[in-house]
Order: sequence, then structure tokens, then C-alpha cells
Amino acid sequence: NDESTTASGILNMSGSEAKEWARQQLLPVHTPATTSKGGNKKKPKNDNHSGLPLKALLLKPASGVYHYGPSLIEHCILCAKLDPTFKFSTSGGNDDNDKSGHYLEDSDWTSLIQSLQNEGSKILKQLATEETGGYIL
Repeated sequence: NDESTTASGILNMSGSEAKEWARQQLLPVHTPATTSKGGNKKKPKNDNHSGLPLKALLLKPASGVYHYGPSLIEHCILCAKLDPTFKFSTSGGNDDNDKSGHYLEDSDWTSLIQSLQNEGSKILKQLATEETGGYIL
């Protein structure tokens, strides 16, 4: 793990770096069978709809934008023309044969990062310095 990249979060990453970061973040979520107290193996859920939503991924402290809060993160995702409820698959998009769409392209990550940098930072600055109305965070 590159501590300098992790410390600054995705705001200072390229689209491909953010895609790789997301894949690394998803590894602990999609772990195989675990051993319980009694030594019996628990079977992993075989649910195609299970996965971490994009919004939840960005709410992790490692994202570097978790302090934006759920509403502002969702706003930035929508500004990037992405779906906040989009769920990642276990493959993380590394399989060229995966046509399920359960991953984001580098260009999607680039758009999202730009939205977080521009729109997210602008709104946070407005909230801190100006009298604003209409934002509920």
C-alpha cells in the first residue's frame, strides 16, 4: 500500500489509480468462506446483487472524501452522471469477459474525481464562508 496515495484519498488519483484503489478496497468485502468459532466454515452468500454501492465506497475513511457526508457524495456522483447505488462485482472489472457492468471505467472514475474536486469542494467552501440556503448535509 502506498501510504501517500491512501492518505490523500482519491482526489489526487488518476482514473486508473482510483479504479485500482476501489478494487483493493473491495477485496475485504468479497472474502471467501470464513471460519466461525466452532471451526465450521461459513458459506459465502452467492447473491449476484451483493456488492458495495459506489456511495458506500466513498463513505469509507480511506476514500479521502468521507467527510463530505452522504448527501454531498451522492450529489457529486450524480453530477458525474453515475448511479450512487451502483454496486461493484467481485471481479472489480478486471475480467475482460465480464459484461455485467459491475465496474467503472477509468473515464467514469475521472469524471467522478473531477466532480468531487470541483462540485464537492465548491459546496463545502460555500457552507464554510457564505450564508447559504437549501443545502442539507
